[in-house]
Amino acid sequence: TLALNDFKMAMLNFDQYLFEKTYNKLLATNSFRDVFLTEFLALLGEIGNLWTTNTIDPMHERFISTLIKQKILVNIERVQTNQEADGKVFVLFTPLNEVHDIGLLYLHFELILKGYRSIFLGTSIPTKDLHDMQNIFKDITYVSYFTVEPAPSDVNKYLRDFEKTVLKVRGEKLHVIGNSTSSVSRDELSDKIKIHDSLTDLIDFL
Repeated sequence: TLALNDFKMAMLNFDQYLFEKTYNKLLATNSFRDVFLTEFLALLGEIGNLWTTNTIDPMHERFISTLIKQKILVNIERVQTNQEADGKVFVLFTPLNEVHDIGLLYLHFELILKGYRSIFLGTSIPTKDLHDMQNIFKDITYVSYFTVEPAPSDVNKYLRDFEKTVLKVRGEKLHVIGNSTSSVSRDELSDKIKIHDSLTDLIDFL
């Protein structure tokens, strides 16, 4: 789309003005949800393609990621009061050494919008630290995003360990999304763990 091309140009040229202009034009006729799921997700997908052709470097990704996160945070602030104190509790995190959290941050927005109590812990969370959550909340649904960590060859072990050390304590559940999950044999997964094919699939399920 024209907007996607403008966002890419904004990223390549570190042009915040073009980013804001394009974003505001879209927002005039679309909801933030539509802008993120249609344009921003497509842009994030393009970033992966640009990496493979050496068209961008880490500075480009950090520049555009920061701008997108700012928009998500502004919208989270607007819906923050939707959360119900005694509502269903979701804990959102990425595994140790996983630093990509834009999709998870957007999911935080969606969960709050639905009235759920969503706790966003951010990136690189050791599994053992999640026990602190269990000391405070009675029934937790965990959600994680695996983009580069754990590596595809380590995902099965991570999920087995997570079930053993966290989920089995009270029979809670974990929902996972991300590139690293593509090699997981889903038939072998516990019924406490569900892998989703896309962010929209996860949003609709929750």
